[in-house]
Amino acid sequence: MNDKNKEILISCGINLNEAFYRFVYNEQLYEEMLIHFFETNTELTDLKKSIDSDDYSLAYHYAHSLKGITGNLSLTPVYELCCSLTEMMKNQNYTDISKVYNNLELTYNQIRNIIKSIYPDSKIV
Repeated sequence: MNDKNKEILISCGINLNEAFYRFVYNEQLYEEMLIHFFETNTELTDLKKSIDSDDYSLAYHYAHSLKGITGNLSLTPVYELCCSLTEMMKNQNYTDISKVYNNLELTYNQIRNIIKSIYPDSKIV
């Protein structure tokens, strides 16, 4: 990973020091997993569907899964919003869940678009 890409990722809230530590300083593996996540992730769409249908048990499952993946990739802004969502659902506090989800979706898409621009040959849509 070149220094310019590192700076861009850090500027959007990704904790690369933590991520590289977690990936045993294998930057290539981290890049591959980051790209793979954004190429294949369906949890966000599934989370939206389950929230829209008031299936909070299923929504919790998707939010928790997304929290784990984004935590492992050190996508801190997305991870923190997933933490908020899972905590809200755990406490059965559904009042602002759509607001938090919308913020999550916006943040996720911003980071995804940045990563897509860094790796134009990827299959990120």
